[in-house]
Amino acid sequence: MTAISTAAMSRDEWLKERTKGIGGSDVATILGLNPYKTPLQLWEEKTGRSSGSAAGESAYWGTVLEGVVAKEFSQRTGMKVQKVNYMLSKGEDGWMLGNIDRAVVNPAIAGRVSVLKPEKVEECGRLLSTDIGLECKTASVYMSEHWGDSQEAEILAGKIVTEHKIPLYYETQIQWYMAVTGIETFYVAVLIGGQDFRMYEVKRDQDVIDAIVSKCRDFWENHVLKDVPPAPINVDDVKKLYAKDSGEMTEATNEEATDIGELRNLKEQIKSLKEQEEAVASRLIMAIGEKTGLTLGGKKAVTYKAMNTTRFSSTDFKKEHPDLYQDYAKTTSTRVLRLARSEEH
Repeated sequence: MTAISTAAMSRDEWLKERTKGIGGSDVATILGLNPYKTPLQLWEEKTGRSSGSAAGESAYWGTVLEGVVAKEFSQRTGMKVQKVNYMLSKGEDGWMLGNIDRAVVNPAIAGRVSVLKPEKVEECGRLLSTDIGLECKTASVYMSEHWGDSQEAEILAGKIVTEHKIPLYYETQIQWYMAVTGIETFYVAVLIGGQDFRMYEVKRDQDVIDAIVSKCRDFWENHVLKDVPPAPINVDDVKKLYAKDSGEMTEATNEEATDIGELRNLKEQIKSLKEQEEAVASRLIMAIGEKTGLTLGGKKAVTYKAMNTTRFSSTDFKKEHPDLYQDYAKTTSTRVLRLARSEEH
């Protein structure tokens, strides 16, 4: 186990350190639980092929409000929380990374949280002088159903009698942090919709940890370190990974044959509807004539107005300025899905 101070790190430096291993926020992506990022996208970031997308509004406000949530948790529970300005790591070459939001002081262990010396880590199996952590979250009111009833009363009473319910991608993140730090208990505090504050207790689950570490180790060792992309899981992944086709054809499975037939039927329906649309539109245009449009019950229903558009004529430009055209012309390649004509199948 090691710890790298992040107190004086810039965000770019911190992001660079994160490429040296798997962090808690990466786990859900590797497990296929992240709806916003695929394993292939994460692999591109870890191998330096992509810098990733900029943090959105929700991520920004989550960071801004982290301290507010931590302070509220401390005030409600009476527990002392402390920021941990270290990137914690474990495993061969420190590939297992963890940046926990806060640590909770356990007076039975120490009066303040600090990174333990190697000999102490070996003795107790923890990287910190506490066995309790805290994760601070914010969530949209539309996501409230993914969070169970608050366990605040049970936490204050010191007796948990219900099962916690938090989004699975946060559950995996927290179990990962337990794997990295050796911590046994994490509290999760969340502010939902800016006014609904809830908290939960999450205990270490070694079976879950073993499964997560196994999956993440495979991703790190067999994909990142060996520079082998993971399998695509959606169309965008396929477009990115297989930008060019191999030139080979393969026999369709029964399921794929069904999809081909369905796509053919849908295209025929769309073509028929398009023809119907054009016929109805033509009748309305004829009816409007030189007028501006038609009304229904005195209210505007449809209009037929002149619209001015300005377009760059690449054809004329190429003809009149062939040299300039060549200087600025760019060729792009993209794969297009086309159904074979009836005489071809």
